[in-house]
Amino acid sequence: MQSNLSPKEIVGSNIHKARRAKGLSGSELADLLLCSQQHVSRIERGVIRLHLEQIKQIANSLDIDINCLLDGVGFQNNSINYIHNMECYFKAEGWFSGTSQFMK
Repeated sequence: MQSNLSPKEIVGSNIHKARRAKGLSGSELADLLLCSQQHVSRIERGVIRLHLEQIKQIANSLDIDINCLLDGVGFQNNSINYIHNMECYFKAEGWFSGTSQFMK
């Protein structure tokens, strides 16, 4: 069924399912992400394209592995590991602060 969805809709759907599985409301997730409930709703509906750092922030807030949110998008686990390793390198070199936050 997810094959008809765009990648951002798949990720949004996965976020919605994970949030509900954790027993959180959209407003509670918004509080964790420091954004509005409306923003969470747009994310879950696939209206907003997220950066990997934002997806990681959501996964951390839901206490789940990022791969759960990317399931069905077509990323391979080794791609995620590569991105993580590059991010660690950039942080170590001082080129990336890793402090991206959601817009309200």
